[in-house]
Amino acid sequence: MTTLRFTVTEQDTAIALGSGDVPVLGTPRVLAWMEQACVVAAAEHLDASSTSVGVEVWVRHRRASAVGANGGGTNAGFVS
Repeated sequence: MTTLRFTVTEQDTAIALGSGDVPVLGTPRVLAWMEQACVVAAAEHLDASSTSVGVEVWVRHRRASAVGANGGGTNAGFVS
């Protein structure tokens, strides 16, 4: 099982990403981290000449995460 861990930085905030006006984890960064986790998980099952692409995302960003907050996920689900 692969685990990815992230710490929210100033560059991950809604302000820095242009998606809001508060210094908390921006949803665009959440989506980028989710896609990164999918790439890592899929790589275990694909040969070097293959890839995968996303076609739909459904996310429920339920609470704000301040700079310095930690989180991450495994190919079994999200952990915080």
